[in-house]
Amino acid sequence: ARLLLETVDLVEKGGISPRPQDGRFATYAPRLSRNDGKIDWTRDASEIKNLVRGMNPWPCAHTTLRGKSLKIFRAETVSGKGEPGEIAAVGKRGLDVAAGKGLLRLLSVQPEGGKRMDAGDFARGRNIAKGQFVGERRPSKS
Repeated sequence: ARLLLETVDLVEKGGISPRPQDGRFATYAPRLSRNDGKIDWTRDASEIKNLVRGMNPWPCAHTTLRGKSLKIFRAETVSGKGEPGEIAAVGKRGLDVAAGKGLLRLLSVQPEGGKRMDAGDFARGRNIAKGQFVGERRPSKS
């Protein structure tokens, strides 16, 4: 914020002289696809939270639950641990899902063929319980 204020002051005083970007250093990002929003539960919860934010509204972060797609619109990180993809807790605020590091609390979801809703309401309406898994199950490391 401080740098922005300093820059605005310099622009007003004529202390900044614009220069064109060197095109040799420009890069292009590929077009997003639905697959870019697929959640890898072995990643850190904070990384997954950022994926949820970055993929909203399209292509939307998503996973699977009981073989059906589940879009995730809002999430937050919380402390705790478990096996990646394991539902660690179900509460009024949402579903806590274990990631590679930490837990991701799902706050707003949309089940396949359904409407966007509060994750806590979704869990209670579908009998989602602690110990169930989202996403693709990977063999546990022994």
